Parts: sequence; C-alpha cells; structure tokens
Amino acid sequence: MRLTLDQKQTRQSTRPTARLRVLVGGCLLAGLGSALGQIPTQRDVEIPVGAMAAYPILTVSGGYHNNLYDQEGNQQSSWALFLRGGAGVQGERRGHLYGMEYVADIGRYATASQDDFVDQRFTLYGGHAFSLRNNIDVGAEFVRGHDARGEEDPTLGSRHSVDADEPDIWNLFQTGGSYVYGAPGARGSLDLSTCWSCLQYTNNDQEFRDRNIFDLGGTFYARASPKTRGLLQVIYSDYDYTNQDETPDFLPDRGSLDSTEMRYLAGVEWDATAKTNGTFRFGWLDKNFDKSSDREDYSDPIWMAHVFWTPRFTDQFGLGYSRNVYEKLYYDEVHDDDFVQVALAKASWNRSWGPRLSSGVNLYRAWDDYTPSGRSDDRYGAGATVRYVLNRWATIGLGYWFQKRDSSLPEHDYIDRRFALDFSINGLMTWGARASRACRIRGSGVAPSIFY
Repeated sequence: MRLTLDQKQTRQSTRPTARLRVLVGGCLLAGLGSALGQIPTQRDVEIPVGAMAAYPILTVSGGYHNNLYDQEGNQQSSWALFLRGGAGVQGERRGHLYGMEYVADIGRYATASQDDFVDQRFTLYGGHAFSLRNNIDVGAEFVRGHDARGEEDPTLGSRHSVDADEPDIWNLFQTGGSYVYGAPGARGSLDLSTCWSCLQYTNNDQEFRDRNIFDLGGTFYARASPKTRGLLQVIYSDYDYTNQDETPDFLPDRGSLDSTEMRYLAGVEWDATAKTNGTFRFGWLDKNFDKSSDREDYSDPIWMAHVFWTPRFTDQFGLGYSRNVYEKLYYDEVHDDDFVQVALAKASWNRSWGPRLSSGVNLYRAWDDYTPSGRSDDRYGAGATVRYVLNRWATIGLGYWFQKRDSSLPEHDYIDRRFALDFSINGLMTWGARASRACRIRGSGVAPSIFY
C-alpha cells in the first residue's frame, strides 16, 4: 500500500477503514482558499529512501499588510517576506504507517522588525491496522510558535499585546492517539481518543498563562443507511494552569482558572448524493471551575455543522456554523473574564478553471461574547485566491484578505487588508491534522500564527 496526497486530499471522513487513515495538514493551503483545485501530489515530489519516501516542504511568499495592530493610534502597515521550509519522511510496512516531519516558518517585516518571527514544528506519528476491525493512530508534536501582536483571537488563544515589545512566544507539546473498532460498512463502530497538551509561554511575563490540557473522548457511530450514520459523543477535558501564582499584581484576579469540561453531543453524518455531504452535531457543554475560585461555571448548548455541495466536478460550495467556548484572554488591567463564547459562520466557493488554474473565495463572520465583563466583538473576514500549477511539483498563488473587528471596547477595533504572492512545493502532513478527534472537537487548541 502506497499512500499519496492524491488519496489523502480526498474528503476527510471519520468513517473507519481497513486502511490506515492519513489526514493531510491543511495549514499551508487553508489561508489560500482551502482545497484550491489542482495541487501537485506528494508522489510528484517524493524521493525514495530505502523502504521510505522523503518529501520537501517549501513556500516563499511576499505580501503587504495594511494594518498589523489596532485602530486606536497603533496602526502600522508593512511589506513582508515569509518562508516556510522543511522536509518529511514516511513509510509503510505490513499494515504499519510511520513518519516524521520538520517545518519552520520565518517571517520578516520591512517596517516592523519587532514582529519578525521564527516558528518551528517537529512531528512524529505512526499507525497500525491490526485487522479489518481494529485501527490505531498515535503521534507526538512539538511546536515553537508566536501570537501576532494585533491578532487577538479567542479561538487561537492570542491576546491583545500591542503594548508589548515583541509578540508572545510559546512552546506547545502534544501527544495522543485514537483507536477505532469497527469494520467498513458495519452497523456500528466505536472511536476512542485521548490527547495531552502542554502549553508554555516564554516571554512578556505571560508564564502565568501556562497550562496542561488533558482530553479523553469516545464516539459511537450507528449506520442508518449506506450513506448516513448517527453518532453519540462524549468529550472530557481538564485544564490545569500551572503557574497562576505568577499572575502580575496589576491584573484583576478572581481565583483559579483550573476547570473541567464535559461535552455531550449527538449528530449525523451523511453523503446524501455524489454532490452533497455534511455533518451536524448538537449537544451540551458543562464547564466547572475549581471550587476555590469565584469564577462562574458555564452550562449551555453547543453545536457544529457543515455542508458541502458539488454541483459539478469544477465547483464546490461550503457552509458551516459552530458555537463553542474558549479560554479567557487578558486584554487590560480592569476586566477579568472567565471564558469567551464564540459563534462562527463560514462560507466558501472553490472552482477549478482547468487542469492548471483554480480559485477560491472564503467568507466568515464571528460573534465573541466575553463573560462576565460583557465585552462583545463582531469579527468579519473575506479572502480570494488564484492558484496556477507551474509543473508537476510546484504552484504559484496570489491572494487578497480582509478582516475587521468591531468591539464594544473601541480600543480593540481592527481593520486589516493584505495580499500575497507565493511559490509553493507542497507535501505538508502534520500532526495538527492527525491529532485525536478529542482535541480537534474541543476546538480550544493552539495553532501556530503564520501569515497564511
């Protein structure tokens, strides 16, 4: 069995298979339009190394930011240059899949050198199909990343840090695995997953935000028809803030942020026709803080849904909506929130104009509600990209993005317009996409902050 990106870039599904499931990391292409048609495959760039195959990772991008920071006296535009480089190796033998990968993201700003960054990621992963009914995936990942100073996104855990001399820098270690019991097409299957994450900040006196997160989840699938199955899911998460005694005296503090979360979800996944597929999950979230804390527990509905429609092979339309809860952000010396509730709507259109040319359009709208301060933000964004296949191993792309934040606190308003031109050799396969479903469904993980 030889796995290539042709196979991996097919529609991701949690359906158990007898083959080992390899999900391709999409962080390289996500900001460029998400599945922009014709992309060179790993088969086109891989280099045989004994029984394994090595592959390069390279993207060179130049672009312009209209505003790196906020709207209240801190506007800063800049030309920028970005480089992503790395390599990976993978192999398969008698049902075993294994591999490792390293990638570095380097960014340089012409008029904002204090925001230059070097992010790094190292990944190890493996998997095994014991039988038709038994499949297991395990992996570990180390990431050294940063939070851009004007980003302030609760879904990424990035705070408002314009007053700092440099971006927040952090280290993240994750390890986990998934076990699936159930044959392809079986009336029922069981998916068990676990993940342990350790996040540590290294500068700007942010060590008090260090935390360990443990996730444990289980999902039972029941097939209602050949193309439809229902699911029941339970996810347990434990947040342990390890350096809260380092909280600066000038910040408000209402007690420990340690908490546990329980998510109970029911839903359905379907491939109704060759043109339509989707997922819907609805449930309840209970978040309980440490008893010694004065913080407010949370109990409320959560849901997530997405639908993809492909009226013809050249076009795909997508719609998505989710409602979830994320950890608090420190953004001033007055407010001390407990959590942030985020509702997010997305829409996309991807089109292939021919064997070499493709395009993508993406829109999003988010509503961020901070509790108990009452701060509310409306976030908007749009992007349009065009990508051209140069040859069997490389592409070029041109993209434009717009994002805006309207906050009930005017000093957090933000508008940014940016564009970029890039050259890319693709082959990215990171643990971020292979991470156990418990981490991904919780939706509170930290991702590297890169230009894309």
